[in-house]
Amino acid sequence: MAANAAERAAYLIVLKEQLVAQDLAEAIAEHDPDARVILAHDTAEAMRLLAGQGLKLVLAFLGMAPAALASSGLADPEARVVLIGNEAEETGEGPGWWVLERPFTSDCVRDLLERAGRLSGTAPA
Repeated sequence: MAANAAERAAYLIVLKEQLVAQDLAEAIAEHDPDARVILAHDTAEAMRLLAGQGLKLVLAFLGMAPAALASSGLADPEARVVLIGNEAEETGEGPGWWVLERPFTSDCVRDLLERAGRLSGTAPA
């Protein structure tokens, strides 16, 4: 899943809680400062923000239940999905998604970036 030189790596964060979204964006920037972080309040806004951007979506952090993922339009075979929320935490990881448990730390976010192969010396899990 390595981005070619012409593509800029991007992370998508779709959360209603903007303070949590901002904390997550800062943790991502701390570990992958060259990547772009896109913040959206909902899936419709996320789709508008992603349209025609030419970005390599690496991880999508989505505040939704696992059951809602398939119909969200945000399940991308090229990107890993990280679900955040009560239902995701109760269900656990599944095919096509990882879970970021709350409260999270910068180290938790770094671990997900490593799993996705975004940090030097790591390959996608």
